[in-house]
Amino acid sequence: NLKLKNIAGMRVFGPGFGGLTERSFMHLKTVHIGNMPELEEWVGGPNSPLFSRLESIRCLYCPLLSSFSFLECCTNLCRLHIVGCPELSQFAPLPHTSTLTDCSVNKGLYTGLTYNGKCLTAVRYEGALAFQNLDRVEVIQIYRSPHVSLSVSDLQKMKSLRQLDARSCSSMFSAEWFNPVVLEELAAHDKYLEKNISVAAGLIPEVAMSKSLHPGSFQLEEMEVENISAVLIAPICRRLAATLHTLKFCNDDVTETITGEQEQALNLLTSLQSLRFTGCKLRSLPRLYGLSSLREFWISYCDGIQSLPPKEDLPASLLVLDVMGCSREIKEQAKNLKKAKPCLIVKVRHFIFFKATSFFET
Repeated sequence: NLKLKNIAGMRVFGPGFGGLTERSFMHLKTVHIGNMPELEEWVGGPNSPLFSRLESIRCLYCPLLSSFSFLECCTNLCRLHIVGCPELSQFAPLPHTSTLTDCSVNKGLYTGLTYNGKCLTAVRYEGALAFQNLDRVEVIQIYRSPHVSLSVSDLQKMKSLRQLDARSCSSMFSAEWFNPVVLEELAAHDKYLEKNISVAAGLIPEVAMSKSLHPGSFQLEEMEVENISAVLIAPICRRLAATLHTLKFCNDDVTETITGEQEQALNLLTSLQSLRFTGCKLRSLPRLYGLSSLREFWISYCDGIQSLPPKEDLPASLLVLDVMGCSREIKEQAKNLKKAKPCLIVKVRHFIFFKATSFFET
């Protein structure tokens, strides 16, 4: 084991420095470096065998340290913790080996990569990911990480993967990405780009309407998007109709009106059980006459909406109507609807809403 802490004046670390020999590194299993304000370089060639037995590296608060060029040689590495080393960005894609199941690379507060063998989270991560070494991962969450890309072959190797949440990752997706994997949950978010087209908006039509996909290959159960018009297209809704049970439209600040064609497309989703509009610019709601499986209808913080669909345009299967944060007119209509349908659960919830800011937001 090797520990270096609070050593002033040391700029270079490695074999030949500080009395350390190559032989001593060949038997090294644990390295802990902390609070080394002047350390700039850890010497070790990219093909060096000196670090092949290393199992744990912890490097904390070394603001000038700029590279670990030998990291790929650490084939038995199990633990990698990097904190407070803002210049340290020249990594091979992580995890670089399947043995690495305890990884934390944090460039700043709420920014970086964490992985514990089952769950991987990348937030504003500037490096790439080695998905081929994530065969046991179950949950992947990626936010605003522009250098992350995922291929179909990578995805197929992750056989235990059940949840993928990718937001604002403009280079991550391609049309072939969905073939033919079924996930329990897909949340694809992206802010509008320069041409007012989001990644999700461009991806979903391309995939859902592709004639090359197997009929059973696009089996989303839950979808959350920011662009209403990207989803409410008849060929897309036909493709989604058999499996989609939850559809959430969040923060669409462009769409004000749902057209007749879009309304018809929405009503093709006969398996839909929960429909939500949250923080959208809509001024009116669609009729839901064809959603025969719908149980929950949520309208939250959509200030422009002033009326609910008529009773006859709501499905008989509806059990819950939630109008949290809506206008007084909407809440009164909801209460009147309950009088006409006593079994309906109506939630109007009066309270002051404070928007929580998480580290996933800008």
